[in-house]
Amino acid sequence: TVEFSPESTLISGASGTGRSTVLDAYLALMMDSNTPFNGASNDAGRGRARSATQRSLLTYLRGKLDDIRENGEAAELNLRGSNSWTWGAVAATFVNDRDQRFTPVRLYYVPRSAARDGDITKKLCTTPGTVDLKDFELLATDKFDKRAVESRFPTMTVHGTYEAFAVAIHRRLGIGLGGDGASALRLLARIQAGAP
Repeated sequence: TVEFSPESTLISGASGTGRSTVLDAYLALMMDSNTPFNGASNDAGRGRARSATQRSLLTYLRGKLDDIRENGEAAELNLRGSNSWTWGAVAATFVNDRDQRFTPVRLYYVPRSAARDGDITKKLCTTPGTVDLKDFELLATDKFDKRAVESRFPTMTVHGTYEAFAVAIHRRLGIGLGGDGASALRLLARIQAGAP
């Protein structure tokens, strides 16, 4: 979970320290699932460049480390989920100048058979206050059933569509003039993905 304050946030660090991973987590949380991850790090000035196949929701959730050859066949070296299901979550808590908190959350269930991002079960949630992502672990086996999530977290709303999730975020965070938060976030995603 990342906590954002009303002041602007600067993310800095040397190559390989995780700046792009933080931006990708933000994109995975705030944007539509079709939004590509940060492409700028795919072209490494030094070191090994990352390919598009290394930067997807599925590869992040499985903790992909590398492409390998196993018994002459192409395979992936993953931290988790190669031989069983796995789960993941991302959340960011936004804090206003009155110290009020609002947290969007995305929950992901990855079946063992998942071969693409469309095979992942995704749940989109918002809640006033904060959450501890470890508290969702017991709900993963039921693929984050809506009733189970809302029962465990009474102040949480599980949204049925990205559009409903986005409207809740835009309204609460004041993103976009006249209700046009989607355009504001699309522009931000284009800037963040800004490979030259």
